[in-house]
Amino acid sequence: MGMKGTSKDQGTMRLFRLGDLVHGDIQEAVRRHAEQTGASIYIEKELFIPELNVRGFIDLAFIDDNVMYDIKTCNSWKWRNMFGRGATEGSSENYKLQLGTYGYWYNQTHKKKLSGLYLCYYNKDNSTMKEVEIPLSIIDQARDYWLTVAHFLREDSAGNGLPPIELGISPMVQWECNPKYCSYFEECGGGLKPELLRKI
Repeated sequence: MGMKGTSKDQGTMRLFRLGDLVHGDIQEAVRRHAEQTGASIYIEKELFIPELNVRGFIDLAFIDDNVMYDIKTCNSWKWRNMFGRGATEGSSENYKLQLGTYGYWYNQTHKKKLSGLYLCYYNKDNSTMKEVEIPLSIIDQARDYWLTVAHFLREDSAGNGLPPIELGISPMVQWECNPKYCSYFEECGGGLKPELLRKI
């Protein structure tokens, strides 16, 4: 398509860098464990699903156990909303679908299907960690999501190869549609939040 995303500000890049550091530490610990025990693992395994037009990277998978993990960092406010007393939300739907997409790839390319999918949350404010099991039914939901996106791309009357700007499709959740996180926010005219477009 030839689109070039905008660069991120320093504050956003610091957040991304912190996430990279947390991922790296956890993955290195797992790598050392695998070297000592002979366990078969994936770390940052690149995957392609041609029929769904999807590419991604698996954070962690224990192949012998057919278990996959995705690592997510969050602040204390998000943590309280997910795990605190009177929690008002569970794991984000987009996180679950991401993991389900990777699970779909795994099940299509391995003799044994996955027996477990987990989101591993790390609280950036106090280093607390928590593991959340995701139902395996998310694998079929993820496949259906990408088939829906593919359908919209085929129906794209403008012919620009983009899905419609629609909550639940693109973006999956509202917070993603923000110039702080999305490099293509300006390319699509501000998406759900055109009022956040930079004044030129």
